[in-house]
Amino acid sequence: MSGLKRTDAVSLGDAMRLCIQECNMTDRLAEEQAVEAWPKVIGLDFARMSPRPTVYRGVMTVRLAVAPLRHEFNMQRASLVRAINRIVGKEVIKDIRFIAL
Repeated sequence: MSGLKRTDAVSLGDAMRLCIQECNMTDRLAEEQAVEAWPKVIGLDFARMSPRPTVYRGVMTVRLAVAPLRHEFNMQRASLVRAINRIVGKEVIKDIRFIAL
């Protein structure tokens, strides 16, 4: 153990949080939490109608084949954004785009 030095014990969770912060991955992790929240917000039946959403720079993109459903979700976009951000615990999603599958 040449260069290693033991310091105070740290829990695994604390070590992971520190690593995520030091690697600047907190935003990406929050985006993944937003994607995971999507089925909770709209329900599993609707979530199964589309592939997994993607998030890029605060914009979630959801692909849907059913035009009336795209229209309905588009009309409720602001409330969906609020619901996702509430679950994540911070403002991660700024907008949602609904596009044809």
